[in-house]
Amino acid sequence: MKRKARRKRLTRLERTAYHEAGHAVAHVLLHVPFSYATIEPEVSDARTSLGHVRSPLPDDLQEWAASAEVPSTEYRQWKRYENRILVRLSGEMAECRIAGPRRARGGVGNDHREAKKAAHAICGSKKEESAYLTWLRIRAGNIITSPTTWRCVEAVAKALLDKRKLSARRIREIIHGARKAELERKLGAKCVRDLENLGQRLKATRSDRKQADG
Repeated sequence: MKRKARRKRLTRLERTAYHEAGHAVAHVLLHVPFSYATIEPEVSDARTSLGHVRSPLPDDLQEWAASAEVPSTEYRQWKRYENRILVRLSGEMAECRIAGPRRARGGVGNDHREAKKAAHAICGSKKEESAYLTWLRIRAGNIITSPTTWRCVEAVAKALLDKRKLSARRIREIIHGARKAELERKLGAKCVRDLENLGQRLKATRSDRKQADG
């Protein structure tokens, strides 16, 4: 009977890099705005974080929910809640994927608390809240561990370990590069170049039509 291959024991910094990379990639994929990601420790009055992704919206999801102008029953507002919960849960999913569920770091607890607060703001009962969060954890796991997305997480984590801090713009560039590399691996470099050229020609055609209509 074959034994399971042991996972490589990661340093705390490496686990933090994958955790924050998971958050950052989810921010990009779900179109939730953010400024940067870092694996540099930050000490605040409330806690010490090993790393974080800075978002222009309040870190406390319940505070963000309370400050929102549209009622949470409206679809667009509900979708914004949901995407931010998914972003919160994606860090743990990335860390568990690389290190195993038993080695998740302390920041996971804070992510859970904030996700639960947001779910509480839009669910009608404790039972619904629990089922909703379970479903979103599964969704976050599926998003992060899909082959193409995981390549993006790996690329961002590697860059974080190298630079310690990355802007949102740089992270988007890394994700674009990782996706392109994955497409080239599957379809071939020439096919990807042809698709890019086609996209540029279509964009130029639309621009010419707009100018002509104007």
